[in-house]
Amino acid sequence: MACLNINNLVKHFDELRVFLAEFSFNILAINKTKLDESIKSSELHIPGYEFIRRGRNRHGGGVGFFIKSPNSYIVRSDLDVINLENLTMEIRKPNSKPFLLRVIYRQIFDLEYYLLGDLNCNLPSPTPDENTHRLLEISDLDGLKQLINEPTRVTESSSTLIDLIYTIYVDRVGCSGVSRIAISDHSLVYVYRKISSDLPSKGHSSIFYRNFRNFDRENFRNEISQQDWSFNESEYLNLAWSN
Repeated sequence: MACLNINNLVKHFDELRVFLAEFSFNILAINKTKLDESIKSSELHIPGYEFIRRGRNRHGGGVGFFIKSPNSYIVRSDLDVINLENLTMEIRKPNSKPFLLRVIYRQIFDLEYYLLGDLNCNLPSPTPDENTHRLLEISDLDGLKQLINEPTRVTESSSTLIDLIYTIYVDRVGCSGVSRIAISDHSLVYVYRKISSDLPSKGHSSIFYRNFRNFDRENFRNEISQQDWSFNESEYLNLAWSN
């Protein structure tokens, strides 16, 4: 048995198929499959193997097993570890006691996070430098998606996208973009995160108002003019209020 962090199974599927044809492992555990329900298991069939999976989404995470036929096994969902991407199999071999096999993947951060900053890496670039290559590798490895897609620093001779925002939680992003401001030669980059309120509903609200359907303007003016407004001449607020 063996384990491989494949970092996107769809992307590397053909390579994996060739690899397993040459190195015939009985069981291969896979990390970071980056699969969702839109990818059917039948599309990931490798002759001689069964594929058992548990995905997260197309941007990160996900675990699975390629089990060589005709191995006997059952999925032990009763042994799932809460708050951890994992899949447990009970392997049954002839003339041998059953044994458990679990594949686990834990992402770097347990909390939702966003990375923002001027990274001085121009994206996209037809000729990326070493630092840009490194940034692309890291973001791909961690399943990060870059949200800004227009230049953030524009001069008479250049136009670059170097102020970036990364996250893996793209489903929680309302919108993102660039705003030109006079403070700096760099544009402001922004992201709006969707916020769902957990506050309980207050129910119906009652609104009280005056009905002006029969309002007599002249009568109203007469009543106002007959009031004592001398308190308005006082320099002391408390005294005016008490009077």
